[in-house]
Amino acid sequence: IRKHPSLCGNLQAYGNRFPLTLASAPEPASLPYLADVARLEWARQESLLAADAASFDPRELTAVPETRQITLRLALHPSLRLVDSQHPILDIWLFCQTPGEARLQLDGKGQQVMLWREATQIAMRAIDAGLYTLLTNMSHGETLADANAAALVADADLALDAVLPALFADGLITGYDF
Repeated sequence: IRKHPSLCGNLQAYGNRFPLTLASAPEPASLPYLADVARLEWARQESLLAADAASFDPRELTAVPETRQITLRLALHPSLRLVDSQHPILDIWLFCQTPGEARLQLDGKGQQVMLWREATQIAMRAIDAGLYTLLTNMSHGETLADANAAALVADADLALDAVLPALFADGLITGYDF
């Protein structure tokens, strides 16, 4: 609190630096995943508080002239967040939600997680490198063609014709421009 005091009156914005504090503090050094789990928690907070946006009917894309398709940019839902970790942060988070007698097995594999708001709940899913790259590039305003090209470098098996319908079904595409 002393190192990173609140910069605004809204306490819901307080805590964005907590993952950095955990990463640099000596006390949690034996839990190397802790800072990334805190980043996942903060992404959940951001997703929950993000603006609303209407879903988009993919049939509207049939009106896009073929000459403009190369410059097509798809808008992502404002609540979509992406978290990349060298640790299985979603598995850790889920394990902590349902304590029991089972022991958490950390296999050393990292996870890339997408989060978004569905009504008043946060949905989370571990995703592969191709989809993570696609969504990251789309969120930075890249054209669909360029985002897909980068995604194919990360995962040559990424099938855009399978990924896009799932994104539309989850309401994560909210519009387009050129």
